[in-house]
Amino acid sequence: MEKEVVKFIRLKQERIKIEGWEQLSASAISTPYDTANLVEPFLKEADREMMLVIGLDTKNKTTVISIISIGTLNQSTVLVREIFKTLLLANSIRFIVVHNHPSGDTLSIV
Repeated sequence: MEKEVVKFIRLKQERIKIEGWEQLSASAISTPYDTANLVEPFLKEADREMMLVIGLDTKNKTTVISIISIGTLNQSTVLVREIFKTLLLANSIRFIVVHNHPSGDTLSIV
Protein backbone atom coordinates (compact mmCIF):
# COMPACT_ATOMS: atom_id res chain seq x y z
CA MET A 1 0.00 0.00 0.00
CA GLU A 2 1.15 3.48 -0.81
CA LYS A 3 1.01 6.16 1.91
CA GLU A 4 -1.04 9.24 1.25
CA VAL A 5 0.52 12.56 2.08
CA VAL A 6 -1.63 15.14 3.83
CA LYS A 7 -0.63 18.77 3.52
CA PHE A 8 -1.84 21.51 5.79
CA ILE A 9 -2.13 24.98 4.35
CA ARG A 10 -2.25 27.86 6.80
CA LEU A 11 -4.77 30.50 5.74
CA LYS A 12 -4.42 34.09 6.81
CA GLN A 13 -6.99 36.86 6.88
CA GLU A 14 -6.89 39.01 3.81
CA ARG A 15 -6.53 42.72 4.17
CA ILE A 16 -8.61 44.85 1.84
CA LYS A 17 -7.20 48.14 0.62
CA ILE A 18 -9.81 50.85 0.37
CA GLU A 19 -8.98 53.99 -1.57
CA GLY A 20 -9.46 57.06 0.58
CA TRP A 21 -9.15 55.04 3.80
CA GLU A 22 -6.57 57.46 5.20
CA GLN A 23 -9.03 60.35 5.15
CA LEU A 24 -11.84 58.26 6.64
CA SER A 25 -9.77 56.73 9.42
CA ALA A 26 -8.00 60.01 10.28
CA SER A 27 -11.21 61.79 11.25
CA ALA A 28 -12.98 61.14 14.52
CA ILE A 29 -16.41 59.52 14.54
CA SER A 30 -18.92 61.88 16.13
CA THR A 31 -22.24 61.08 14.44
CA PRO A 32 -24.06 58.03 13.07
CA TYR A 33 -23.51 59.50 9.60
CA ASP A 34 -19.73 59.27 10.12
CA THR A 35 -20.17 55.59 10.93
CA ALA A 36 -22.34 55.02 7.86
CA ASN A 37 -19.76 56.67 5.59
CA LEU A 38 -17.00 54.58 7.11
CA VAL A 39 -18.69 51.18 6.59
CA GLU A 40 -20.34 51.91 3.24
CA PRO A 41 -17.49 50.37 1.18
CA PHE A 42 -17.86 47.12 3.14
CA LEU A 43 -21.64 46.78 2.99
CA LYS A 44 -22.65 48.59 -0.20
CA GLU A 45 -22.91 45.59 -2.52
CA ALA A 46 -23.33 42.84 0.10
CA ASP A 47 -25.83 40.13 -0.81
CA ARG A 48 -25.68 38.50 2.63
CA GLU A 49 -25.93 39.77 6.17
CA MET A 50 -22.60 40.92 7.53
CA MET A 51 -21.58 42.13 10.95
CA LEU A 52 -18.66 44.49 11.42
CA VAL A 53 -16.97 45.89 14.49
CA ILE A 54 -15.25 49.28 14.48
CA GLY A 55 -12.65 49.82 17.19
CA LEU A 56 -12.00 53.37 18.38
CA ASP A 57 -9.27 55.05 20.39
CA THR A 58 -9.76 57.67 23.13
CA LYS A 59 -10.35 60.39 20.51
CA ASN A 60 -12.93 58.28 18.61
CA LYS A 61 -10.54 57.68 15.72
CA THR A 62 -10.72 54.28 14.06
CA THR A 63 -8.18 51.68 15.20
CA VAL A 64 -9.70 48.72 13.35
CA ILE A 65 -12.60 47.68 11.14
CA SER A 66 -13.17 43.95 11.07
CA ILE A 67 -15.77 41.74 9.43
CA ILE A 68 -16.88 39.61 12.37
CA SER A 69 -19.46 37.49 10.56
CA ILE A 70 -20.75 36.80 7.06
CA GLY A 71 -24.10 35.11 7.27
CA THR A 72 -26.90 34.18 4.94
CA LEU A 73 -29.64 36.22 3.31
CA ASN A 74 -31.49 36.76 6.58
CA GLN A 75 -29.19 35.95 9.51
CA SER A 76 -25.68 36.34 10.81
CA THR A 77 -24.30 34.41 13.78
CA VAL A 78 -21.72 36.14 15.94
CA LEU A 79 -19.60 34.97 18.84
CA VAL A 80 -18.88 37.70 21.38
CA ARG A 81 -15.37 36.30 21.69
CA GLU A 82 -14.58 37.34 18.10
CA ILE A 83 -15.67 40.91 18.76
CA PHE A 84 -13.55 41.35 21.88
CA LYS A 85 -10.54 39.52 20.43
CA THR A 86 -10.43 42.00 17.55
CA LEU A 87 -10.81 44.98 19.88
CA LEU A 88 -8.15 43.84 22.33
CA LEU A 89 -5.62 43.13 19.57
CA ALA A 90 -6.21 46.61 18.10
CA ASN A 91 -5.88 48.30 21.51
CA SER A 92 -9.35 49.84 21.17
CA ILE A 93 -11.09 51.51 24.10
CA ARG A 94 -14.52 51.95 22.46
CA PHE A 95 -16.38 50.14 19.73
CA ILE A 96 -19.34 50.25 17.36
CA VAL A 97 -21.06 47.14 16.01
CA VAL A 98 -22.70 47.46 12.58
CA HIS A 99 -24.70 45.07 10.44
CA ASN A 100 -26.72 45.30 7.26
CA HIS A 101 -30.07 44.09 5.95
CA PRO A 102 -29.53 43.02 2.31
CA SER A 103 -33.27 42.63 1.80
CA GLY A 104 -33.80 46.27 2.73
CA ASP A 105 -36.38 45.27 5.34
CA THR A 106 -35.22 46.46 8.75
CA LEU A 107 -38.25 45.07 10.58
CA SER A 108 -37.99 41.58 12.00
CA ILE A 109 -40.68 39.25 13.26
CA VAL A 110 -39.75 37.31 16.38
